[in-house]
Amino acid sequence: MAKDDLSISETTLTDDGEHLHLKIRVHNPSNRTRHFYSSKRALRYDSATKTLEVQMSDHGLAEPRLLRYGDEKPTTFILPSFTSVDPQSDTELSISLPRTIIRPDIAKSTTTSMKFERVPIHEATALKVDIAWSNTPYYEDPRIPYDHRQQLVNWAKGVATHKSARKAPPATDQTDKAHDIDGDQGGEQHTDRDEKDKNRRHKDRKRNRDGD
Repeated sequence: MAKDDLSISETTLTDDGEHLHLKIRVHNPSNRTRHFYSSKRALRYDSATKTLEVQMSDHGLAEPRLLRYGDEKPTTFILPSFTSVDPQSDTELSISLPRTIIRPDIAKSTTTSMKFERVPIHEATALKVDIAWSNTPYYEDPRIPYDHRQQLVNWAKGVATHKSARKAPPATDQTDKAHDIDGDQGGEQHTDRDEKDKNRRHKDRKRNRDGD
């Protein structure tokens, strides 16, 4: 990586119980504005290593095609979102991800039946993020209107990559909470008992005075 290349300085992945929230800090050390992807293009999860890969580039992805009457016809293609970072500065991206993904289950699929599996990517303990970037904004090339992915790959000057372990949020110590609650309840019970003893002694003294 050259010293002026866009880089990812930090990634954070949190889970609110409904969605995953990915925050990415991007650094631009150059004297030029850098343009880069701000949306995901693919998600991959390795269950063995619990590594979640968030791909924000079109490198290695196939061109979508719909075969019809023996001819290749272009399908609907959704372009990625883009953003930019000023020269010699940093910016932060926030991306929402699902907690689970559906993917083909190769082990259970056959030549005539495709099976799928639900994968809990929220269990990831490691994270890998790739972001495609360039020196100029992206514009479609009318000379190759159907090769969208190839245009995007050609546009990218580089791909910034960042690998890191996922930081787990601090766990709540339920034992200490339970201890504090028990201590408070014990204190309240002790105070009530002292009050009852005091009232009983007061009544005894009054009864003795009345008897005298």
